[in-house]
Amino acid sequence: PTPEEYDAARKWVDAGADEDGRAEAPAPGVLPEALLTRTRDVLGYRFVPEQESWASYVNSTFRLMMERFVELNEEALRVGLDVLIFPQGTRSKRLLPGHIGLSQIALHTQASVVPVGCNGCDGLYPGSSPWAQKGRVVYRVGEPIHYSDVPSMHIDEPYAPFTPDAENRHLKAFEAHASLVTERIDELLDEPYRRISDSSEDATTGVERFL
Repeated sequence: PTPEEYDAARKWVDAGADEDGRAEAPAPGVLPEALLTRTRDVLGYRFVPEQESWASYVNSTFRLMMERFVELNEEALRVGLDVLIFPQGTRSKRLLPGHIGLSQIALHTQASVVPVGCNGCDGLYPGSSPWAQKGRVVYRVGEPIHYSDVPSMHIDEPYAPFTPDAENRHLKAFEAHASLVTERIDELLDEPYRRISDSSEDATTGVERFL
């Protein structure tokens, strides 16, 4: 998609993510017609344009996907596996302000979080190629952040992670936890990779975030 198409689609989906799922669609011609009218099946959930809007379909599919994501994380922790989360992805050299996704699953499962600082990966993967070049990477492993260490962030009621209701009700706890994890990671980084205060700096936007 073009940046304009991505922006319009993202705003429409975000606006329809609340519980009633209603949001005004972009003007005709802004998004490709095939996107809005072509029947498709994702994760076993069928899109029928006559029955729901494309934005509603995306949000419904996302809810199903995240429900399964939470189940898989719970299963992994239950059998003693470690869950690896890359909060910065691969597209930003410097550490960016933390996002709340990690915190939603960590607080929900009451799992400990082990911060890891990764220095030098940009030299191994200088472009978009998945094939690494020779180089030197320094990993530093910090002290675990146990659930018992952050009582002020405990959520004493059941909640479904990655839902509008959870984010509306418990946003402060999620943000505080994400900020703490980011601070701990920042302590493990060399200067070229340390945190920046402005998320627009040294960061990609639009579809480039996923490439």
